[in-house]
Amino acid sequence: MDKKRYWLAAVMVPVLLSSCSNEESTTMNNQNTAQLKADQHQALINEDAKDEWQQVTVIFNDFEGGFYGLVTLNGDNLLPLNLPKEYQVKGTKLKVKGKPIEDMMTTVQWGTVFNITDFEVVTLGKDTQNKGIVE
Repeated sequence: MDKKRYWLAAVMVPVLLSSCSNEESTTMNNQNTAQLKADQHQALINEDAKDEWQQVTVIFNDFEGGFYGLVTLNGDNLLPLNLPKEYQVKGTKLKVKGKPIEDMMTTVQWGTVFNITDFEVVTLGKDTQNKGIVE
């Protein structure tokens, strides 16, 4: 009789435990799906909001090996992925359109990574420190 109880317990415990984990798994999947939808919605809002013309000033940061960045009129720092070399001149003022890439890390750890989709030159800066064009 004890063998039957032991066998019944050995079969029932895993069945009961698996049903509990399925409920937890379903709850976690529902939460993850809801968070993913919220993140996608926020990304669309950010994409629409950031794809506007912004006036920026090109600066040269002499740390982490040196790099060019953009500072907006609001004081936001943008790290451009594709600023043309001829405009990598300190003090250059541009109007840019583009998309921030907020989930990308860089070695310089400065500003928001930014992919320029369009730009217009407002004024070209002066290369006073021989850092105008990066070769």
